[in-house]
Amino acid sequence: MQNLITAIINKPVVVYREARIAGLVTNYIVSKDNLAVEIFEVKVMDDNKIYLLLSKDIHSVTSKGPVVMNYESDLCLEEDLVRQKDTIKSKFRLIGAAVITKDGKKLGRVKNFTLDYESFKVSKLHINPRIIKRIVNESLIIDRRQILEVRNDKIIIKSAAIKSNEKSINVLPAKAY
Repeated sequence: MQNLITAIINKPVVVYREARIAGLVTNYIVSKDNLAVEIFEVKVMDDNKIYLLLSKDIHSVTSKGPVVMNYESDLCLEEDLVRQKDTIKSKFRLIGAAVITKDGKKLGRVKNFTLDYESFKVSKLHINPRIIKRIVNESLIIDRRQILEVRNDKIIIKSAAIKSNEKSINVLPAKAY
């Protein structure tokens, strides 16, 4: 199942075994290596702390929000996640990142993205185009396969232009009179 990341933000985290709400998803952290949401930030209501929830610990995602099996083992503090230290430190978020083509053409900024709930990998980027392009397109959608490189400040995608050295067959040579 796929849905927009904004469908998870500000949704409750439900603890399945206790049938209660543990907290609210407040943000996400994306791994630039595999372009997957690896960590969700959760504000716990009991003590007003921000805990981290690994996407691999999410049992399922419903329309009400993510479901975890066990509150104590699934929600962690930052210092408990040693293996994810670099990802946590990066605090990389896709929303707001600039998107440019390989040949340097600026397309706009990421306004949302589609997330596959099975793998938590980003499947599509929803781009808010530059002001000039907004007249024609309200938004652009970029498939994951078009992404070439992810940097801190921008995402580089394949160019949509087709380059060819062949002459068009519709163009006829002019005759000299």
